[in-house]
Amino acid sequence: MKKHSKFTLILMAIMSVALFSTACEDQKKIDEANKFVDSANKKADEVKGLVSKAASTFEGINSKLNDFEEDKAANEGELKELVKSYDKILGLQNGIASDYTEAAKLNANEKFKAYYEMSAKDAQKTGEVIGQSKAAAQAILDSNDIDSFKAKMDGISAKSDSLKKESDGLRAQRSKLEADVQALNK
Repeated sequence: MKKHSKFTLILMAIMSVALFSTACEDQKKIDEANKFVDSANKKADEVKGLVSKAASTFEGINSKLNDFEEDKAANEGELKELVKSYDKILGLQNGIASDYTEAAKLNANEKFKAYYEMSAKDAQKTGEVIGQSKAAAQAILDSNDIDSFKAKMDGISAKSDSLKKESDGLRAQRSKLEADVQALNK
């Protein structure tokens, strides 16, 4: 064999190893990103159940506030537990956003990266919306009478409505990106 063709073969072998190494590294990143997405999905499932339970608890307490001071005192322990429950929910929600942020950092594909970044923004905004539910429960504890509670709830409701509109906008953007990602998986 000529020296030139041996050199070409060696060069091709080196390039093949380099490409294979790069492909393996990309696959490791994809696998790691998928672990973050799986973690976010598990947390989201847990959040759904906890939010449903917390909302039901709040509605039950709120519907019993006929004599505000007396009913507040009767439900104080349950309200404090509800606030703690919302703290747990918010921690999980922040974890979801963090997981999606990490998945985005690991993904070289721009469409996946954009989808994960938007999912993180959506999770953060959802956390802000859930934070208003916590504020509503806390408002009962912090209010001295029904009038101060109603005043606090007016502010909470206005902020919640605004946050929900922002969240809906983010979800619409995320849905468009999700369609792009699904097209890549076909």
